[in-house]
Amino acid sequence: MPTSDPIDASSVNSAIQSLARFRTRWLEDRSRRIAAYQRPFVLSGEPPALSWCSVKGHVRKLVVNSTVGGQAGQRCVLASLAAAGFSQWQDVVLVLGNSNRNGVALQTIGNLVAPTDKRLVVLETTRHDFDYHGFAAISAWRDDPLVAADSYLYVHDTCVVNERFPAAFGTLHASQPGCIVLAPPPSSNICLFDRVVLERFGSNFEGARPLTKAEAIDIEDSFMRANVRPLAAFGRLVLCDCRTRTLAVYGGQTRYRCNYAALGVIKYVNAHDGVRQAEFLASAPRCEGNEHSPACPRVAVAQLSRKTRSSETFSS
Repeated sequence: MPTSDPIDASSVNSAIQSLARFRTRWLEDRSRRIAAYQRPFVLSGEPPALSWCSVKGHVRKLVVNSTVGGQAGQRCVLASLAAAGFSQWQDVVLVLGNSNRNGVALQTIGNLVAPTDKRLVVLETTRHDFDYHGFAAISAWRDDPLVAADSYLYVHDTCVVNERFPAAFGTLHASQPGCIVLAPPPSSNICLFDRVVLERFGSNFEGARPLTKAEAIDIEDSFMRANVRPLAAFGRLVLCDCRTRTLAVYGGQTRYRCNYAALGVIKYVNAHDGVRQAEFLASAPRCEGNEHSPACPRVAVAQLSRKTRSSETFSS
């Protein structure tokens, strides 16, 4: 029976240290890019904050970014809203990218999840740019009565919500206009922003060609790609350090389960995105030379690849 070569602990530790140095440089470079984008928005006085309060007449929209082929994810996020007791269905905007038309209408959710008499806003767009066609769509339709709002919470069809979400959605806002509330990058572009920020988007997310996945990830990390500027270019960032991360199986794939506790939102992120896997390796326990030990990063990555390491199962 063939046997694997023994793992040299010093080589593994050297690789871990190299990854850690790479991650440090990468984070420092990202911080410099964000700071450059933020210069026009940094004001004197107290920094903005994430706040909870009831503002009379304040209209909020929950934007769920998806595609016409994403029914499985749509069922998950809408079912979680129903299970959490969410009742503001008319304030949900489901963006369907890669459609054969551009348009907006109220539609029942009976084909996705009960109760069948509830209706939400369905916004269709021919664009398909991963996280970003939703930004382009709500910007283009921002004056339509079905889309217009004072603030927007932007999530994806790889998200679910918990019982905290209805209360958070009803009161959450940034304490100053023109702010974007999001977790420290990589944020998965889950964010809260107001009408001021939406007006600043203009045609930024309407690129001349579809983005590649690599470009989309770079934009999330505050690079400009294909003439598309990142979110940090459009408002003052309010970093909500509310995310915890564990491993889970979602839709038959091993993913990071990112819990945005302050928002009541849970996002499932591909565990094999290059930098994110490097980030996992850099923070993994050091190998003590036992190739069968779960503490060995090489074993941990192999387990990820075989989809056997998980802390929960979520089937779609």
